[in-house]
Amino acid sequence: MLLNKRLYKQQRRQRIILRIKIFLFPAAFLLALIAGWYFIANASIFKIITFEINGLNIFSEKEFLNNIKPLVLRGYFSNSLGFDNIWAWPNKISYDHPSLKQVWLNKDFWKRKISFNIEEKLRYGIWCAENETNCSWFDKEGSFFGDAPTTEGFLVFKISGEKPESEMNNILKILGVLKEKNITATDISFDKKLQELNVKTLEGAKIIFSTRFNPISIFVSAYESIVKKIGFKSIKYLDLTVENRIYYQ
Repeated sequence: MLLNKRLYKQQRRQRIILRIKIFLFPAAFLLALIAGWYFIANASIFKIITFEINGLNIFSEKEFLNNIKPLVLRGYFSNSLGFDNIWAWPNKISYDHPSLKQVWLNKDFWKRKISFNIEEKLRYGIWCAENETNCSWFDKEGSFFGDAPTTEGFLVFKISGEKPESEMNNILKILGVLKEKNITATDISFDKKLQELNVKTLEGAKIIFSTRFNPISIFVSAYESIVKKIGFKSIKYLDLTVENRIYYQ
């Protein structure tokens, strides 16, 4: 009987010890995690010293960092660490902005530095509404982005009128051939209803392009057969709105 009591107490003691171990191991693991997180979140060695941004001109560095902050802190772990903690930052970032073509991110743990290399969209021309109060840039791919000033002069293409849809591809071809032939356009306007682009040259001649078809071949033909011979000063208008037909005066 005494032996059974001793055995019972021994087994009970072992069960208690086992329960304590089962409780202590997860608790110790949890405490280690909390301690590790607290160290990572607060240790100065993980605080970012420098943000380096290369290639950004369209807006300020402060605005750029404010824009990407929600992307960096979108997860619970990153958000708990904070924007200035290098462990909160991903290895890559997908930041879509109408003015930017591509953004590359680099983390340097030893220097505690976050670097960005930014490729902005190239400003090819300005597109303005009829009243010229709402202007935006566009690039060589026909993508509109950012607010543009209502500039004077002829160094940058400036087009007025309602923004195009499918016609933009042919409009870009027209601008390309104007640049290729060194033709200075003092005024360019787009008529969306007629699908026509009207170009006034520095010499005073008016060229009317149709944006319904590829304008390159018909313009090159008109340029070689007419413009080169008599010059824009002798031309009142050059009408290229009918495919395979050239009208001029």
